[in-house]
Amino acid sequence: MYDVIIVGSGPSGVASALELSEHDIKPLILDVGYTAQKRIENTKNLYGMKADQNCTDFLVGKNFEYFTKDKQNLPAKLKSPYFDFVTKKQPFFEVQQKNYNAITSYAKGGLANAWGSGLMRFSSDEFSGLPITLEDLVPYYEKLEKEIGVSGKNDDLSLFFGYLDHLQEPLNSSKKTLKIYSKYNKNKKLLNKKNIFLGTPRIGVSQNKFDVRDKCKYDNLEFWQPNHSSLYTPSMTLDKLISQNLVDYKSGVFIDRWEKQGDTIKVIGFEVETKKEVAFITKKLILASGTLNTSRIVLKSRKDYETKLNFLDNPAIQFPIFFPSYIGQRLETESFGLTQLNLFYKSEILNKNVIGAIVELTSPLRNEFLDKFPFSFKSNIDCIKYMLPSMMAVQIFLPSDKRLAGKLSLKKDGNIEIVGNELNVDDELIAEATSKLTNIGLLTHKSLAVKISHGNGIHYGGTLPMNSNPLTPYETTIDGELAENKNIYIVDGSTFKVIPATNYSLSVMANSMRITQKMVKTL
Repeated sequence: MYDVIIVGSGPSGVASALELSEHDIKPLILDVGYTAQKRIENTKNLYGMKADQNCTDFLVGKNFEYFTKDKQNLPAKLKSPYFDFVTKKQPFFEVQQKNYNAITSYAKGGLANAWGSGLMRFSSDEFSGLPITLEDLVPYYEKLEKEIGVSGKNDDLSLFFGYLDHLQEPLNSSKKTLKIYSKYNKNKKLLNKKNIFLGTPRIGVSQNKFDVRDKCKYDNLEFWQPNHSSLYTPSMTLDKLISQNLVDYKSGVFIDRWEKQGDTIKVIGFEVETKKEVAFITKKLILASGTLNTSRIVLKSRKDYETKLNFLDNPAIQFPIFFPSYIGQRLETESFGLTQLNLFYKSEILNKNVIGAIVELTSPLRNEFLDKFPFSFKSNIDCIKYMLPSMMAVQIFLPSDKRLAGKLSLKKDGNIEIVGNELNVDDELIAEATSKLTNIGLLTHKSLAVKISHGNGIHYGGTLPMNSNPLTPYETTIDGELAENKNIYIVDGSTFKVIPATNYSLSVMANSMRITQKMVKTL
């Protein structure tokens, strides 16, 4: 029998295991645990590999897997055949969706294998609607930042991310990024009065080597190389805990449900290969398998085929931005292929913070932009060749909106159903975002905005919310324990009944550590 079993090896599960290791408690982690079958052997810059015509396998696949129908609803970073393990399906149930596009992972390390590695704290006002405060998470933010090696600067965004003395050296900026920052600094006083702020992102990659993570290689392979050595993923911490014998990790197991047996919990699942039922006994069960699968386990354990749980995500909008003087110039291929700058503004419509990620476009395939130009196929290819060096993109994340939430339920055949609605981001919010971008001096237009489909924000939550006074079986206490199922703890995004615009990865991990520490005191 185990003192603690953790289900899932994504960010929240790894954070929980890290906290347990500080208390000399060795948990069992149960996981399907798919891993990458291939890695890119050649470590040149992507564009050097393209010149050598040595990249077809990992860009599109031998059988052009990149373009298959099941890939088209995925974000660009999950389309590479080498990232197939991240979204590989398990054989035990299906997710049936209407007006929603939730993405799940059963990989070792979860969806974080393909994250953008944005790792920033919530500001104090972003805890509005949550039963915890910034002060509750600060000790765990600090632990994680020191474990991960988060890079960044204490600049204008420190008003939101916090002033830290342990940041790693930030990455080099591209030429277009420096141009944006120069425009911002010239008008900073006026922009700040309008509640518009720009600054360096807080991310899990830096100019220097840190712990087991390599320094940034500027190779533009962030979209293509599984377990990229310079980009932090939770599986790095998990591997370290395994190597130090601080956790027992068992992969190849799909957890289906739990059953109470007196003061203990029987955790029941199936071997992925044989479909044989297996069981494990524990005193405490921590569910950290992602909002969708954690919710399924809870519904299945309670034999509930009627309840519909709120399923939240961050709505998002994408904008192209243009730099006419760079048209036809050489593509800058020596810069980091993900977030270059973060933009914060206060939405007068929502009265809440909104965050934008300004990114370079050197990593994605050019075909991602083919249908964005109004010419013939061949003309669009030529257009992209000359226009891409003059473009960046801004992804605007909005706070979660219950009107845009899906409803998640368990069907009697064991499948999960998520039903969204046909509502979308209001045009007024798009116009507001356009205005904020043009205030900085960025060239774009509201007609170019792309509304990201429901579920593609990939910041899921809301199904099993924390509440100071839980009123339903599907709420948890402030310490993450299910109201009517003692010793069952929820530590992933399921517990967030509202999701601020700021990337919630670091906050979910910190909250997982907070809940785990509270749980340890009850052992």
